[in-house]
Amino acid sequence: MGKPKIVSMGFSIPGNSFTQEEVFQVLGYPQRFWRTFRASGIEKRHFYVPPSEIKQMTWQQMCEKYIEGAIQLSKDAIINCLDGRDPQDIGCVVFCSCSGFCPGPVIPHYLSRELGFSPRKRYLSPFGMSVV
Repeated sequence: MGKPKIVSMGFSIPGNSFTQEEVFQVLGYPQRFWRTFRASGIEKRHFYVPPSEIKQMTWQQMCEKYIEGAIQLSKDAIINCLDGRDPQDIGCVVFCSCSGFCPGPVIPHYLSRELGFSPRKRYLSPFGMSVV
């Protein structure tokens, strides 16, 4: 077997996008934090669940929505990345997120079931990290 290499990359972005000001207002941050929001350089944020719904959810509901969204968005990204190749060709799945919490099984294990990965697949899920 040859050296591991990145053959292609795919991504997926949640469809709901909001400006910094919209997020700030809807989530009800204290006014003293506005300067930090404004100075962040972030023009818009993408959410799987609209912020107005997030405020009404329990912790359990947020975790469940996170898992649902992480699986769906990850599947979309993987399919975009495969360009028609077989998911069995993937040797390692690395999943990084700073957006939510998923106690084991981790998101790559859910993806394995959804996409039919080989049982010999390797998984890496560094907690609290994001890929830039």
